[in-house]
Amino acid sequence: MANVDAFVDLPDGSCWAVTILTVEEVRRLLSVWRETGEVANGSYFWGVDDVIVPESGIAVMTTAIRELVRSGDITRAGIRSEKRRAQTCPLGGGRRHRAGGDGHTCLNSRRRPAWVDGVST
Repeated sequence: MANVDAFVDLPDGSCWAVTILTVEEVRRLLSVWRETGEVANGSYFWGVDDVIVPESGIAVMTTAIRELVRSGDITRAGIRSEKRRAQTCPLGGGRRHRAGGDGHTCLNSRRRPAWVDGVST
């Protein structure tokens, strides 16, 4: 998993959206855009809520999310999301999971949902 959209629910009730990408995924996107002519022929990459991690994988991404929450950087790196409140994680019968609450981090991939238990990874 090299590119994922994540919603992080905090104990204070706020929800933050981030897109987590690997360095290699950024390279791949720039290369695709160079070929397709998009984004000025792949001459730049930017995103308001992008977090870049060194390698792919849910464990790496979960570690990044935990550190963003621990340091408070989630409020600077992410975008506050009110729409997320209506969504539920399919783990545990549809109850909502909160980072820092019951320890679950719900990741929503652009291709398909991927739900991760942040405690066990």
